[in-house]
Parts: sequence; C-alpha cells; structure tokens
Amino acid sequence: MEFGRTPLNIGGTFYDCIETRRLFDAASGTVHLNDRERPHVHTCGVCQGVFYMFVCQQSEDPGTPWEAPAC
Repeated sequence: MEFGRTPLNIGGTFYDCIETRRLFDAASGTVHLNDRERPHVHTCGVCQGVFYMFVCQQSEDPGTPWEAPAC
C-alpha cells in the first residue's frame, strides 16, 4: 500500500481507495492527485462520489441555502 491510499471494505468488496483527506485537499486545490490517483478517481465510484461531494462543497457560497448542483 502506498501513501495516500487505504483499503476499504464495502459489503465484502475491497477497494484500494484514495484517503478521504487527500480527496478533500485535491478538491480544495491544495494538492494535486498523482499519476496513479487521477485514473482511479475516474474509475472508482466510491472515490468519484466523495471527490464530487467535496468539489461541490468548495464551490458553495456559505451565505446561501444549499441546492443540488445542476452538474
């Protein structure tokens, strides 16, 4: 296992997912995903969903009520 990745067990299926904190940092623009992480985000529904949630949170205006994004 390499830094920034953690095994995840969901319903008996194991995923070699990117750590949640790393996805958050990438969504906020403080780090860039490496050459192995970028394709993983595109193919792993778990990581993609978490990353999408963080990206949408980063773009929210804290003064307005939350609405589902159109993307």
